[in-house]
Amino acid sequence: MFVPTLTGLGERAHLNDRINPADITLDVHIRDVVQLIHYEGLHNVVLVGHAYAGMVITGVAEECPERISHMVYVNGVIPSDGESMSDQLIPVRGKEFAGWVRDQINNGNGFLPAPVSIEEISRRWGITDPVDLAWVVDNVTPQPAAAMASPIRIGNPDSEKIPKSFVGGGESGSTQCLNVLRRPGGVFTQ
Repeated sequence: MFVPTLTGLGERAHLNDRINPADITLDVHIRDVVQLIHYEGLHNVVLVGHAYAGMVITGVAEECPERISHMVYVNGVIPSDGESMSDQLIPVRGKEFAGWVRDQINNGNGFLPAPVSIEEISRRWGITDPVDLAWVVDNVTPQPAAAMASPIRIGNPDSEKIPKSFVGGGESGSTQCLNVLRRPGGVFTQ
């Protein structure tokens, strides 16, 4: 099992003072995973993506569908061609949060501020366990804004043939994601 960390996040956040934040795009995050698959010589890969990572795994499947055996979206967004993560936020997080994200991007902020309080983390992500909340507070990192604004390009017919599953939770937007998975040409399992 491989659990890649995307550029600018988690243990790779130390790169943020060396890279122009505008250069940390969705395409860079897709490339992070494609390179891992290539350099580790992986085949029959089951890609799993949560939330924003649904954008990433969709892009990875576009680039190397012959190496992917299944895709699993865990409360993940399932984009259409030309959409960005910020386009996906209204049905998932509501107009107020989506507007805040767009304002951050339009104001030229390189990173979307990470939630800093236990209360905000609990409200935004539904985490209630005190141990989990403490861990998140210690480890959450800002999200590169350009990655949220980058549109995805979809059009490889081979990626549409990859079986896909969706694991939903209490977040709104799940119905929209399921409808996208069921679009013509796609393969969907529950």
